[in-house]
Amino acid sequence: MAALAGLLKVAGHDVRGSDAAPYPPMSDLLAREGIGCLKGYVPENLSWGPEVVVVGNIARRDNPEAVEAQRLGLTLHSLPSALHDFFLVGRTPLVVTGTHGKTTTSSLLAWLLSACGAEPSFFVGGIPRNFGTNHRLGAGPHFVVEGDEYDSAFFDKGPKFLHYAPKVALLTSVEFDHADIYRDLDHVKEAFRKFVALIPRDGTLLVCPAFPHAAEVAQEATCRVLTYGIRGDEHLFAKDLKWTEGSCNFTLVDRGAGLLPEPMYARLPLTGLHNVQNAVGAVGAAVLQGLSPFRVLDALTSFAGVLKRQQVLGEAAGVRVLDDFAHHPTAAAVTLEGLRLGYAPKRLVAAFHFESNSSRRRVFEDDYVAALAQADRVYLSRPLRKADSLRPEEYLDADRVAAGLAARGVAASVYDTVDLMAQALVAELVAGDLFVGMSGRDFEGLHGKVLEGLRGRG
Repeated sequence: MAALAGLLKVAGHDVRGSDAAPYPPMSDLLAREGIGCLKGYVPENLSWGPEVVVVGNIARRDNPEAVEAQRLGLTLHSLPSALHDFFLVGRTPLVVTGTHGKTTTSSLLAWLLSACGAEPSFFVGGIPRNFGTNHRLGAGPHFVVEGDEYDSAFFDKGPKFLHYAPKVALLTSVEFDHADIYRDLDHVKEAFRKFVALIPRDGTLLVCPAFPHAAEVAQEATCRVLTYGIRGDEHLFAKDLKWTEGSCNFTLVDRGAGLLPEPMYARLPLTGLHNVQNAVGAVGAAVLQGLSPFRVLDALTSFAGVLKRQQVLGEAAGVRVLDDFAHHPTAAAVTLEGLRLGYAPKRLVAAFHFESNSSRRRVFEDDYVAALAQADRVYLSRPLRKADSLRPEEYLDADRVAAGLAARGVAASVYDTVDLMAQALVAELVAGDLFVGMSGRDFEGLHGKVLEGLRGRG
């Protein structure tokens, strides 16, 4: 929603909005761009006379402002329908979708196109550090869109990505997620099949077959399909991976894609096998737009990453502190594996915030045990309580996750408050540790509290 607000303002519209509890980095971005964000939902927030109201998917039918907008006869848009109607018509949408890796891959694709002079527009869910913003209205024909499978609005329960009219699409992965709106894995695959069916016959789908459900969905495409990854049997793949601090060097090989003249050296300033896969897909999509592979791979070396994705926030008392958005079990696992590969810490210490609509659910309990077992020491929050319909028996049991980790030989503790967790971390972290706090939100300021406490130790 912040990205859409920014695009609309750049396009010359008067834009204002409201949110229950704005928090960084998006609240900071809105403030920098001079977009007013009122806290709370009341009918009076529409008294300034808007012509169009964009309703976020968090707003229910009885939201006071949604009710008032309808009473006033104002035009209602969902986020994806507004993006399509205001910005995608007349441009070439390059849509990045999948259960994991959307934000990093779409940010990287936008950077590759921009660094090569293509002047793309883009719309992503995080803030790419190369741009300092999650949106841009460029002069070029391409529009990079992070395509989300979550629903659109209370009046449109279909996935957002069905509005995006993809010409080229990257499908990074397909797994069960968003248990609050999808019944099971088959329901998720059904949504992605509908997305793949939107790609025209003269378009292209790039898919990562490391995720078998993604490969299965891609089989139903009527357009050209190219595979990418790190296994060695894809159309475009990375081999000879060599890790250095926070980065990876590799050789990129074309096996029938027709994108590279020869195997080419590449350097990615991110760590983790998943990010190498993401980079290979983004490079393929960029070269498909007619850009020189030499220029694209040169641009790859200057990608600065995305806020809240393996973001190094600081170091104190010999402890490096990172922030990461990971909230799905698979995302948590690959994040931890990637940090161990790229930094080789003395100990890898993880804190996990059970705050998202999926992570709070018991259905993923065993998966979190397996994922967080990649760390040497784990700190867990109690599942966040929200004003929703989740029944008590459906909540994840953090104590059970901790017990499962202990059975695997990984010490784990559960904390009722973030302040107590921060105090324990400051007392227990030692020089040489790498600490990562994983949350889809701001983890209630945990990272800053840990850094401040470590600095206070002297």
